[in-house]
Amino acid sequence: MTFRKSFFPLVAVAVAMLGACSSGQLGAKGNVRFSQVVSFEETTDFGPPIVTNSGMLIQLEDPSSTPEIVNPELNLVVEDENGTGPSSHAEVIPLGFAQFAVTLTQSGNFTLVAQQAGTEVDFLAVSAVSASGLRWHDQANVVATSASGSTSEVQACASTSQVSISNLVLSTNTSITLFVIPEDASNNALLGMLQLTATATGPVALSGGFLGQGLTPNSITVSPQGTLGAPATLTVNDAVTGKTVTVTIQTQNSSAPVSCQ
Repeated sequence: MTFRKSFFPLVAVAVAMLGACSSGQLGAKGNVRFSQVVSFEETTDFGPPIVTNSGMLIQLEDPSSTPEIVNPELNLVVEDENGTGPSSHAEVIPLGFAQFAVTLTQSGNFTLVAQQAGTEVDFLAVSAVSASGLRWHDQANVVATSASGSTSEVQACASTSQVSISNLVLSTNTSITLFVIPEDASNNALLGMLQLTATATGPVALSGGFLGQGLTPNSITVSPQGTLGAPATLTVNDAVTGKTVTVTIQTQNSSAPVSCQ
């Protein structure tokens, strides 16, 4: 079973999904909130470096409103550390609604500059580095579903829990979502949407998480397929970093208990 998930074919999905809170940070002047659009596991702002050649979705918002709203009159320029720009080491694709797809192609320090009619409104310092490796986030989301009632009046519910990846068991009524984390040499999480290819051995099907406002990128969802019982080994390769990560999930051919209120 093979599944490929990459950044750029999905950027249009995020454009239409505005208005929800996501990770990000106020600019140095406090005039613009630089939203990351998506919400990465283990990070909440632009403090960690961005992985070179990975994707970032950045939305320029008015922080004076609650919740923040986009300012469609703003444009984003990425400058080099010395203040010259646009940087030749940054790719910026306008997506509309003050939203931009950004890729930093070289390690170093950069400045995100929000402009209106060519005049600086706010700015935010960021950095980019090459990832030293990949690892799994230590917790996975496990969703168990249950349905009861007659054919005409089926009542369905689902419960979600976080389970250590060392204790994962896939049942006939569950799905498991795991998160891939790019990291530096000290195992600290980095930013950036990766280009993942996932393969699995065992009785499972694979899919990728949707990319949109407030959702979590770099995720792979494992679902049952066929008769369970044999373990499933999941291998994920990333084209951005050239790194690989694996995990083995136990499976059982029975239902997990569901607690729905």
